[in-house]
Amino acid sequence: MDTREYLPISAVAEVLFCPRNFFYRAVEGAEETNHHMLEGRFQDERRNERRTRSEDGRVQTRQVSLSSDALGLRGVLDVLEAAEGELYPVEFKKGRAEHRLNDDVQVCLQGLLLEEATGRDVAYGYVYYVASAERRQVFLDESLRETALQALAAARAIREAGEPPPLAAVPEAKCQGCALAERCMPEESAFLTGAQAAPRRPTPGSNLGRTLYLDVPGAALRKRQGRLIIEADGQTLKDVPLSAVDQVVISQAASLSSAALSALSDLGIPLYLMGHGRVRSWLQPSWNKNVPLRRAQYRFVESDTQSLAVAREIVRGKILNQRTFLQRGNRERKIDRIQGVVERLDGLAAAAKEAEDKDSLRGLEGLAGRLYFSGFAQLLRAGEGFDFASRNRRPPRDPVNALLSYAYSLLTKDCINAIIRAGLDPYLGLYHCERYGRPALALDLMEEFRAIVADSVVLNVINRGIIKADEFEPVFDGIQLKDGGRKRFFGAYQTRIREEAVHPVFGYRVNYLRLMEIQARYLGKVMQGEWLTYEAFRAR
Repeated sequence: MDTREYLPISAVAEVLFCPRNFFYRAVEGAEETNHHMLEGRFQDERRNERRTRSEDGRVQTRQVSLSSDALGLRGVLDVLEAAEGELYPVEFKKGRAEHRLNDDVQVCLQGLLLEEATGRDVAYGYVYYVASAERRQVFLDESLRETALQALAAARAIREAGEPPPLAAVPEAKCQGCALAERCMPEESAFLTGAQAAPRRPTPGSNLGRTLYLDVPGAALRKRQGRLIIEADGQTLKDVPLSAVDQVVISQAASLSSAALSALSDLGIPLYLMGHGRVRSWLQPSWNKNVPLRRAQYRFVESDTQSLAVAREIVRGKILNQRTFLQRGNRERKIDRIQGVVERLDGLAAAAKEAEDKDSLRGLEGLAGRLYFSGFAQLLRAGEGFDFASRNRRPPRDPVNALLSYAYSLLTKDCINAIIRAGLDPYLGLYHCERYGRPALALDLMEEFRAIVADSVVLNVINRGIIKADEFEPVFDGIQLKDGGRKRFFGAYQTRIREEAVHPVFGYRVNYLRLMEIQARYLGKVMQGEWLTYEAFRAR
């Protein structure tokens, strides 16, 4: 069996532009795109509608695949052109003409593969710049060939090292507009090492949290001409463009067309199936291929010392956020009992930081939870018909617990999504025990956001009268929210996760959905040893 690893030419050329870019693309399998890359891809699709073309004595063949056993290299030539007895590659770039060494190296490597495939010398190639409609000739002289082979050797060295090159090797200007900035986090890394001041607020990510909820029993989800359609009883209930959807959540029995599933998969849109207050399963497009990170996660979890350090920080962050949530709610009420709980939570958070093992940490978290919910009950507006004594579940037996379960299931879904986007395994946790079917790492991550996001939504819909006490119905031995109420609750949750908060370490404001992803990536970089210690999200 041939086990040779063939590096892609386009990735090798990236080594000269940004070694970290090469690492993420060629080692971690990153496939993130931005509008520059999408525009270039659309230009390629338009050009490739015709396989061959003849013009002014030149014969062009598009999308020619080549590989080299000797170099361990593979690539696809945008255009293989023949003219006046010569054969040479033409590489298309969407921008304006300028001299870039990595473009020259890309053409040179294509030329080397062409020489091996045809047995003919290739003296030159071209780069065609679409924006300025200019064609630049690249001569494959000895100097460029040597540079190209050095780039190939450097790429192999990074591949074998299996870890991202140091940030100092990357000029800052190249990070602007990079599609991998969310994964690389160059400014955050420089800030943590003291190399620069606080990082700038990140640009909006590709995941804006635009969620399509399918909550009508018997409804059907279909795709029609670039749009998602929800139909029930012969009526169209929802009609939205695919480009305006980041997630699909199905919480009732429904049907999906194969065309809709294919479109979600092609566009990297995850689909979650929810029910009975939990995430039942999900369909995740296979875009994350980050095996090195998951290996680092497995090693990290096996280390009692490292996993305990992160578990302490997670629990400490959770308790401090519970304290902050109660403080905010009690700011005008001035209830002595809540103030007493706040002071005790302070002590428990300090104790969590020094916990000797995870069992004692769970004891502290349990005690903090009982105290916290006794304070939470005091924040519910009297006269609304909502009584809350303590947390119960599976199934919830009162309206407040039913709402808390809904909120936690939605939060679990978003934490799973953040973890998968970061490339981690959601089932292998640091604090929550490994159990069949349990997304333990997602449960770890959501501890930091339970009070500030989920409990906040529940308190808001009750105290503002968005959900009334008579909008629940019994089911088996529990209770659940009726259809109309669920729709308003989903809306309240969506509003909350789009609100912004300040990241406690980096100091910029981003929405809660992005905060979850940043925390997941933060955890991944600690697991890979790129960042030293994990710090939980703590609300101010």
